[in-house]
Amino acid sequence: TDIKTVEIRVIPPRPKGLSARNSERGVELRWQQYPDCNIPDEDAEIVIYRKEGCSNFIPANCQIGLPASLGFVEVARVTAKDTFYLDTKAQSGVIYSYSIVANLATSDFVSMPSVPSNEACIGSEIPQKAPVITNVSVDVTNTTTGQITVKWTRPLNFDADETKGPYAYKLYRATGISGGIFQLIATIPSKVIDKAADTLFVDKSLNTTANGYTYKVAFIYETDKSLAESQVASSVRLAAASDAQKVRLNWQANVPWSNDNRKHLVYREDKTKPGTFHIIAEVAVQAVNTYSYLDDGIDRYTADGVNTIEMKTDTNYCYKVETVGSYARLPQFGLLHNFSQVMCSSPIDNTPPCPPELSINDLNCENLDREAICETNTVSNKLSWKTPASSGSNICRNDIIRYNIYFARYKEETPKLLAAIDKPVPPETTFTHTRTVQEGFAGCYYITAVNSLNIESSASATICKDNCATVMLPNVFTPNGDGKNDTFTPMTCSAFIQNIDIEIYNRYGLKVYQSGSSNILSWDGRSSSGSEMPSGTYYYL
Repeated sequence: TDIKTVEIRVIPPRPKGLSARNSERGVELRWQQYPDCNIPDEDAEIVIYRKEGCSNFIPANCQIGLPASLGFVEVARVTAKDTFYLDTKAQSGVIYSYSIVANLATSDFVSMPSVPSNEACIGSEIPQKAPVITNVSVDVTNTTTGQITVKWTRPLNFDADETKGPYAYKLYRATGISGGIFQLIATIPSKVIDKAADTLFVDKSLNTTANGYTYKVAFIYETDKSLAESQVASSVRLAAASDAQKVRLNWQANVPWSNDNRKHLVYREDKTKPGTFHIIAEVAVQAVNTYSYLDDGIDRYTADGVNTIEMKTDTNYCYKVETVGSYARLPQFGLLHNFSQVMCSSPIDNTPPCPPELSINDLNCENLDREAICETNTVSNKLSWKTPASSGSNICRNDIIRYNIYFARYKEETPKLLAAIDKPVPPETTFTHTRTVQEGFAGCYYITAVNSLNIESSASATICKDNCATVMLPNVFTPNGDGKNDTFTPMTCSAFIQNIDIEIYNRYGLKVYQSGSSNILSWDGRSSSGSEMPSGTYYYL
């Protein structure tokens, strides 16, 4: 009773002291020397991960590796003895989060990850005495008259005694949500008065349909001296994609505050009132890769009324998203609400076509002209089909762009694609399969239909056809060299016969001749050794 089984989980030590710093060469990462675990150098490594934005993730004590839901991507691997890495591929102006994990090999094929390090954020630091951007919200979606409202606060910890006026803000803009080349778009004089309203600028004449935009603000004193620049902040960029009877939405933004672990609002335009949007969902998001919603027409936010609709294929539905975020270290700014541009998409109908109804021309062995077949050395199977508009109670799509014909020589074989019929438009509904006489008519067919979304129907019924394998042999022949009936050979051409192997026996049951394997039968009345056989009765097998 003093003995019990206990499971112990051994986890490699957690890397410590990760820090990140911007430099002219890139982002410099540093961490403490990893403990010496008496493992060969080649069996221990540090894996470096990066993601856009900061998630403020704090791993649990027994959290092995980084959860995929956080959106981290591996960028490099270094030895366990390294304490520095330079990320030269990080883009300037983008907020990044880094974390490192130790990987220790436990066998030739298995390695064990450690608990992740602390998260090191770069680009999210709030510069002292700099303005703080709080809003980059799309007001108008248009290719030429798009409009974005940008808001920011007065410089943090501003002291008028240290920095004399005149004061101004310089607002810069870059195209895209990942920053880029910033251009000055406005210089706005300011008195920087305590308790004054946040500064606001409405940026007009933009192509908000095609582009997101990123902004930064510089505070100017004594006319032309720059005190500090804000962090960069982008507009919210919404993407919409067609799905099966649904529309899939995804959105993102490159901002210095966190939009994670909040409830974002999804709006859909009222088809009966263009320009009027209703909230249809309140989406609880976590990390950036969870900023998504699948609209199936159901209104899941009823506080502003129920606006459930039936999603119709080939009908455009328009959306916008309102993100909600905050500065963790600046709670005085409260919740920050920002709108995306309007984005439209339409559901698709992923209903497959109905299975075609296949038929094949009949084969009448009694009336088959074997001589004509042997002269051309070909036979043909003629297939035809039609595609019904419905299957049971289901209406099927009729936008057929291709028919796939499958064939197998034998029933037990797996059919393979024989032909794809995609011309003209719509494609033909007949096909002639021509084969050699030796191959014959025999084989099994089925057919499928493919619609404009490249969705293939289920298979038609399988139809099989056999050969007319009868061989008509004479009951007498005269091998006397007169050119008439000199050989024992089929009375008609041996169509569909790939190989004939015949044994000849005399009336005493002795085998006198055996042919080799061939598709031609022609016995000239001699034994296998070449001797002429006497007249008489012979039997074949």
